Amino acid sequence: MAEQKPMTMSEDIRGWGVGLLIMGVLHFVLPFLSPEWGMVLIPLGILSLIIRHRGMFIVIGAGLIMVGLLNIAGSIDAGGGFWTIFGGLQIYWGIKEMAKFARYGREPEETLSADGEPLN
Repeated sequence: MAEQKPMTMSEDIRGWGVGLLIMGVLHFVLPFLSPEWGMVLIPLGILSLIIRHRGMFIVIGAGLIMVGLLNIAGSIDAGGGFWTIFGGLQIYWGIKEMAKFARYGREPEETLSADGEPLN
C-alpha cells in the first residue's frame, strides 16, 4: 500500500474553501436549507481559497461554533431533534478546527517564499 503524506496547512484550508463553496451553493438549491447561510458560506469559501494562513482556522472554527449555537437555539422551540444534535456536532468541529491554529504553528521564516508559501 502506498504511504500517504500528511496534509499540509494550505491543502487543509483549500479543502475547507472548496467544501464551503459547495455547501453555500447547496443552500440556494435545497429547500430545507436557508439561502441566507449560502450568502455567508460562499464568501467564506472564497476567502479560504485566497487566504491560506493558519488564522483561517480561527475564522472557520468560530463560524462553525456560531452556526452550531444558532441551530441549537432554533431547534429548542421545535422540541430539539436533528438540528440540536447537528448543532452540537458543529460546535465540536469548530473547536477542533480552532485547535489546528496551534497545531500548525508558525513556519520557520527560511522555509517560506516571499508570498508566504512553503518553498517545497
